Amino acid sequence: MYDDCDHVGFRVYARRTFSNGTVHTCVQCLKCLHVVKMPEHGNRPWIRKDEIPSGFAIHTFLEPGQKQ
Repeated sequence: MYDDCDHVGFRVYARRTFSNGTVHTCVQCLKCLHVVKMPEHGNRPWIRKDEIPSGFAIHTFLEPGQKQ
């Protein structure tokens, strides 16, 4: 993995469905696939859908095994 990843230029909003059926939204880095805590979201890993600025797409969360 990219432990020294700065996530710049690779951040997207993503929707993750957990095994218990709950759905959570986050900012995910497409380079290292980590969840990124952003200051504009109170440095929380999981954010509410209404915190996503208008005009931004919500992608499907990529698990590390899905990386190509």
